[in-house]
Order: sequence, then structure tokens, then C-alpha cells
Amino acid sequence: MKLRIIVALLALLPATARPQSGAALFLGLPADARPAGMGGGGVALHGGAFSIFHNPAALPFTTARWSVGVGRAPYLRALLPGGSLNAAGATLRVSKRGNMAAGFRYRSHPTAEARDNNTGIVGEIRPAEWAAEVAYAHLLPAGLGLSVTARYTRLYNGYRAKEALGIDAGMYYRETFSGDGGTWAVAFHAGNLGSKIDRAYLPARAALGGSVILPVARGALLGSLDLAYTFLPARAAHLETAAGMEYSLRWWSLRAGYRAGGGSKGMDNHASIGGSLRASTVACHVAYWITSPSSALRDTWHLSVEFSW
Repeated sequence: MKLRIIVALLALLPATARPQSGAALFLGLPADARPAGMGGGGVALHGGAFSIFHNPAALPFTTARWSVGVGRAPYLRALLPGGSLNAAGATLRVSKRGNMAAGFRYRSHPTAEARDNNTGIVGEIRPAEWAAEVAYAHLLPAGLGLSVTARYTRLYNGYRAKEALGIDAGMYYRETFSGDGGTWAVAFHAGNLGSKIDRAYLPARAALGGSVILPVARGALLGSLDLAYTFLPARAAHLETAAGMEYSLRWWSLRAGYRAGGGSKGMDNHASIGGSLRASTVACHVAYWITSPSSALRDTWHLSVEFSW
């Protein structure tokens, strides 16, 4: 019996729910709440459990021996109730200059009906997408961090699976400019370079970012700016910018940001707010996106938790 899948390309829907010519577009979504609360940019942020999703080249600059984190974010709640992006990341310092990282992302979709041509509903299907990746980051004597990531991506649209292999490359450089903790950093990351999924490109993109940390009022003020160009698939090529601020004081942080650009080819323009609470080795991050009432991204929130030692 031939099944007719009643699902509007759920496994290939981008964040804006607009049709595009790419595959696995969930790879371009923020995977954790900290950068999500700063406009979605994370290329030049300092390393943590979720760095593999943004730029693992920052990991050699961290002091933690290991870290692990989990996160969740519902996307397109107005159009696809029940769908979400779930992520898990981990890092391990393996030498004085080297760090390993691993990550897993799973984007679930609402259950859909499977029908035949005559008798109606014959069952249910649940499209899903996931990606598993590993990375190695190394600090050169010149103070430059480099990273390479290998990724396996699998899409399931309800009746058959599609697969792809991809690689990322990253660079990260940081300098201290004051004795009380002021730093600046510049970074570059190229991601999702690899094979196609059923003749469709992964969302390959290159991002250049910078960040600065200034000691302010017994705390620290961080500013970040990302410029990201998605160049594959060519029909969906677009430039996006993400700017964010974060103020941290001992056990808490507040964040705000804005993401713009892309037009009909990228995410809707949106602002974001967020915050964190920290206690010893645990940090909990939250973020919320502020969009127009008509945006498919309205009511998007993020929650992630990190443990480090």
C-alpha cells in the first residue's frame, strides 16, 4: 500500500518556515540560550560546553578541565506545535594546548498523519533531524586557537532517511589589554562544508566575529558582533548580523541582542533578551526572542544548563 505523507516538508523547514533550496537548516539555529540571548551570535564568545556549535577554537583559552551542557528551544510554535531543537555538548581538556568536544542536536517535529489513497488515515509518522559531531581545538604558540569539526547529519521525513557528512573550521585569537580583566577577541568560523542531502546543500556559511570584555561597576560588560554569510545553497545566499551585550556580576548575568539581515532568505529580524544564574560549577541560561506578532518565530524561548570543572 502506497502511503501519502501528509506533511509539508517538515524535515526541511527553515526557522522562518519559508521554502528554500537547502537541507538540514536547523544547523543554522542557535543551540543554546547564551548566544540566543545576544542576537544569536557566538563566534567570538569564550568557550563552554556548547562551543562546538559556534566555534570550538575558543576552547583552549578556557580554564575548565571539562564541561557538559544540555539545552532545549521550541521553534515555530505557532505553525508546528510540539516541535523543538534539543542539544547536548561536552568538552574535555586533553593536553596543555588541546581540547576535545562533542555535540548532538536533535530537532523534533509534530506527529503527522500517514494516509493511503483510499481508506484515509493508516498511522502516524514523526519527522526528525539530528546531527552528531566531534571537534579538536589546539592553541598555537603564537596564541591563535584553531579547530576542526566533523559532523554526521541525518534527516528522516517520515518514510525514508537521508544522510550527509560535513566539516567545520575555526580560528580564535584573544588578547588582554588591562590588568583588571579587560580582553578583546576576534574569530572566524566556516561551517557545514560537505556532501549534499538528496541533491540539496547543507546551509554552508562563513562568520567573522569580535568581542570585548570591559570591567564595569564591580562586574564585567561584554559586547559582541557577528557578520555571517550563508553562501550555499546559492539561491538562499544572504548576509546576517548579530549584535549583543552581556553584563555579569558574580552569580548572575543579563543579556540583550538583535539579529538582522537575510530578508526572505534568512531568519526574521528579531531582538532577544536573556540571563543566567551561576552557583559554583553550575550555570543556567535562559533567552526569549522578541519578534513581530506575525513572525513565525514568535514565542521562541531557550533554556540551557552547563556544568564545568
